[in-house]
Amino acid sequence: MKIVRDDLFNRLKNDIFALQQEIESRLRNMFGKAGKTEKEIDNEINGIKSEIDQTTAKWTGAFIDTIAGRIKKGDGYYDLVDSVNTKVIVDNDTNIKITVCPSIKTVQESTNITLNDEIILVDTITTVTLTLPDVTTAQSKLFVIKNINTGTVTIQPSGTATIDGRPNFILNTKNQSVTIVSDKTNWYIIGYYLGGV
Repeated sequence: MKIVRDDLFNRLKNDIFALQQEIESRLRNMFGKAGKTEKEIDNEINGIKSEIDQTTAKWTGAFIDTIAGRIKKGDGYYDLVDSVNTKVIVDNDTNIKITVCPSIKTVQESTNITLNDEIILVDTITTVTLTLPDVTTAQSKLFVIKNINTGTVTIQPSGTATIDGRPNFILNTKNQSVTIVSDKTNWYIIGYYLGGV
């Protein structure tokens, strides 16, 4: 069975309606306990419903466009989905998942790693240094660095930051890799593979 845009819209409307009913019931109970009259409760609920209806109309259209992989801005539509790094997956004709695939960058010489990098493959037979970005701007940023050749890769933090308390970390075996993450103060190794041919 193929998902039809109208089916998605109707499911969304039904879910929002059920949610509105639940919210109204809870609000009536809450306002009643606060000593409000039935008329005051109706006025409060109608005001809230009006706000919800406006928001629902706004976001329902955005939801439909998002499913189509685009967003409307002004008179134009812009793609939300980068066909290289982001995939929209529909399974069992009902569940919609957006999967972000990490970017992969291959380097052959010393370079500065940027916040846009994620997986860095180092393909060299010489010695290179990869300098990590400023740790204070990289909180929770994760990098996977792998030596895919026979060279030596020195991973160097910027400034006074360390990697597990060390001034740098070295990958000197083919296929050796390390996964590191920043806590905004230092870098920490959370995964390591010894490598070998």
